[in-house]
Amino acid sequence: MTPKATVLNKYHISSWSPFFSVRDFLVWLLVIIICIFLIYEFLLATFDNYDVIRGAGLGIGSAVLIMRVFNLRVCAESPCINLNFILSKLRDLGYQKINSDVRQIFRPQIPRWAQWDGNFVELEFTDGAIRITGPLFVIRKIGRTSK
Repeated sequence: MTPKATVLNKYHISSWSPFFSVRDFLVWLLVIIICIFLIYEFLLATFDNYDVIRGAGLGIGSAVLIMRVFNLRVCAESPCINLNFILSKLRDLGYQKINSDVRQIFRPQIPRWAQWDGNFVELEFTDGAIRITGPLFVIRKIGRTSK
């Protein structure tokens, strides 16, 4: 029987801003504007009823806001962490280590133009524990699969 790999049940928000940089905000805004325009044009061409268009707009707007909440930066710390498990989970999620002197930093393996500045994960060793800082959805995936 193998011991639990990690305990990441509790985490706290390290940044209340869902955008790590102005670039993140501008790219997000541009994508949202383009998507809203395309969806609006599609619905306008498909349906004569404006209630359908308003309902779709409310649904899309809600989904976009919820997506940004899952991108909030959170910090989780645990004394009983299996580092190899964490590293393998980050690899499975498509993250690769980049050069850093103090902390271990991982970025998604996608082209730079498609990366969000705040979508990186940091591992820091403090007082016999490992502190993981990253987007909420990544920390939750690591914590959920460790149980």
